Amino acid sequence: MLTLASTCGACGPSDVSQGDAGGAAGSDGSSGRLLEVVPMMYVPSEQPVVLLEEDGAALELWRAPQGGHVLVVGARIRGLDSDTIELRGRLRDEETGAIVQEEARTVITSEVPGEPDWRETDRRTESQSTHIPVCPDYDPKDIEGQSYLLEVEVRELYADESEGSASVNIVPTCMQTDPTELALCHCECKANYTLGSCAPGSR
Repeated sequence: MLTLASTCGACGPSDVSQGDAGGAAGSDGSSGRLLEVVPMMYVPSEQPVVLLEEDGAALELWRAPQGGHVLVVGARIRGLDSDTIELRGRLRDEETGAIVQEEARTVITSEVPGEPDWRETDRRTESQSTHIPVCPDYDPKDIEGQSYLLEVEVRELYADESEGSASVNIVPTCMQTDPTELALCHCECKANYTLGSCAPGSR
C-alpha cells in the first residue's frame, strides 16, 4: 500500500495544518504545510492518469532511445507553491533493501483539472518524469515480473523548498505491442544479462 512520508522545509503562518495535509509534523515538532505525494506511471496527457496507490501495480518498462529499458515515473503532489520540483525515483530490492537504481531530475508540474490543491508532473512529454534505468539487468534477480519497492521523493524548488515522499510496491512489466520490441524487453530485463545476448538471433 502507498506509504507517505512528508517534511516541511520552511512553513509559514498561512500554511495548512497537519490535519489538513494528512501528514506528520515537521522535524522541529511544529505542524505546517506538508507535501503529499502519489507516485504516477507516465502516460500521455490525452490518456487517463495511472496513479500507483496500491501494492502490486504493473509499471511499464519503456525502451529508452539510448538503449535499455527504464521505468518512467511521475508524481501527483498536493501543497506546492512552485510549479518546479526536483523529482527522484528509486527502486529497491524488497528483501534486502538494496538500491537497484535511481534517477533524479528537475521537472515542471501542471494543475490537475478540477483539483486546485493538486499538481502533477507535466504529462505532455515523458521528459518531465524521472527515468529509472533498470535494464539490461546484470543482477541475479529478474527485473520484469518481480515485486520491487518504488520510492518517489519530491523537493519543491524556487519557493519554500518543502519536501515529500511516498513508496509503493510495484511490478516492472513489459507492455510493448510489437512482438520484436516485446521480445527485446523480456530478454534485457531477465537476470544475468551478458553483452550481446539479446541481439537478433541470440535470444
